[in-house]
Amino acid sequence: MHNRFRRESRAGLSNPIQNVTKSMSTSQGQYTFYAIIICAIIGMASYKPLIFLVQRFNPAMPPQGAADLANLISYGICVVLLIASLLKMQTIMAVIEKRRLEAFNQRMERRKESNSSDE
Repeated sequence: MHNRFRRESRAGLSNPIQNVTKSMSTSQGQYTFYAIIICAIIGMASYKPLIFLVQRFNPAMPPQGAADLANLISYGICVVLLIASLLKMQTIMAVIEKRRLEAFNQRMERRKESNSSDE
């Protein structure tokens, strides 16, 4: 019974951890990961100044309300940046691939030059 369950679960379901590691090995997966991390850092960095600005523009607002509003604004900024960066992924990835190809070609030319000088 236990062996049958194990066989059925292996055949029917995939391991989500394996899917994540496979998608992180691609350049698109790495770009998405970096975009999420950068947007999270921007959100954390913009939170405190936004509290100050909200309290400055509306002094009657209680501190907790200003913190909540600053949190919502920070989330909004992060979401807009993340969506924009993911929509521009194809353009940015084309530039990255072009630079990688140029660097590869330069390395190959250097290797050919060093091989010809050795002979």
